[in-house]
Amino acid sequence: MRKLFLALAAVAALAVAGPAGAATKTINIYGYGFNPNSVTITQGDTVVWVNESSKIYHFAGHKNYGHTKVGAYMCERDATAAGNRAAKDEKRS
Repeated sequence: MRKLFLALAAVAALAVAGPAGAATKTINIYGYGFNPNSVTITQGDTVVWVNESSKIYHFAGHKNYGHTKVGAYMCERDATAAGNRAAKDEKRS
């Protein structure tokens, strides 16, 4: 339950609109915490969960979003630029 709460808190922190000019922002999970604790993203960015082992990312609302053992939250364009791809059976919500 705590992991779910922390994941939701991270997503809420990501949802805050920031200044123009996107930059790469990655949030990693270590044990029961996030690094960094908060981040600001550009309005309109799609935040995805990247499974760093498989190089596949998941969209919010899907069962694997925030639920793989090794992963990070990042903007979709940054995830794609880093060589990751969307899960084949998922679409943006």
